[in-house]
Amino acid sequence: MTAIRDYLDGFVQVVTHDGTVFVGKLRAYDQTTNIVLQQCEEWVIDPETRVISFLPKGTYMIRGDSIVLIGPVDDLADLRERIGKLDNVVPIGSLRS
Repeated sequence: MTAIRDYLDGFVQVVTHDGTVFVGKLRAYDQTTNIVLQQCEEWVIDPETRVISFLPKGTYMIRGDSIVLIGPVDDLADLRERIGKLDNVVPIGSLRS
């Protein structure tokens, strides 16, 4: 199992309870998994057009109790390109019924 400390100073993707997706460089965390991301972007999927927008957030703190998933991103440019080519993207929030 990988510890969050292994992701420090690397790019990570974070998904929150409400389905929001953030990508940024993990700069800090604490015992309750509050995290600080630098060069952070919020990835927003329009449910009608399925177009993904990358909204810059700069340095951003996310509360640990709202985090569902944290995972490493090896190549941010490659990930953005692959995500942008998907034609069947569905926002996470729309999966809840």
